[in-house]
Amino acid sequence: MDKHYWFVIISGILSGGILFGAQILANLGLSLYEISMLPSIFTIIILLPFVVLKKECRITKDKLGLLAIYGLISGVLALTQYGGVVLGIPVAVAVLLLYTQPFWTVILSKLILDEKITKYKILAVVIVLVGLVFLVNPFKIGSVGNLPGIIVGLVSGIFLSLWLILGRIAGKKEIHPVTTKLGYLIFMMIFLVIFYPIISNLVKKPSVNG
Repeated sequence: MDKHYWFVIISGILSGGILFGAQILANLGLSLYEISMLPSIFTIIILLPFVVLKKECRITKDKLGLLAIYGLISGVLALTQYGGVVLGIPVAVAVLLLYTQPFWTVILSKLILDEKITKYKILAVVIVLVGLVFLVNPFKIGSVGNLPGIIVGLVSGIFLSLWLILGRIAGKKEIHPVTTKLGYLIFMMIFLVIFYPIISNLVKKPSVNG
């Protein structure tokens, strides 16, 4: 198997622990905003020296537009992927709702990247939809959590798809992965700060905005 496939498999395994970790942090009393921002702060600190020391990793003006959009998508993704857990749906359900991503990716990659919809992609979509019906029974939704949490979980799947597509676009533009990661995280933090007063007024819960 090509090593790049192994990278994807390993990243999928590691990302599966993200929401589990979010649940632990939520149980410790951290708010949605704190859970969303803290990991990014540490990542920015780790990556910053590479951008400073390596010329090919530096953020230039021609990359700012894409990185800003990537940051916006990442900010919404951060809030929604952790939001379902904070709103009370089980971690397992939140993870599976997040990973409705293949369904959205097939549709959005066709619209945005004009990629072909193959029979294998259609099969993946069918599997996702069947799994979703079993996971979230619309007639017994109370058994898997609350409706707002389920909706937030589904939205996270859409934005995870957009996040992956923007990563693909950055790759096609040959932007260094470190540049992409650091750039969108910086913009993500900016957008989270901008979102804060809006969300604080809409959702007055300590578990959301601290």
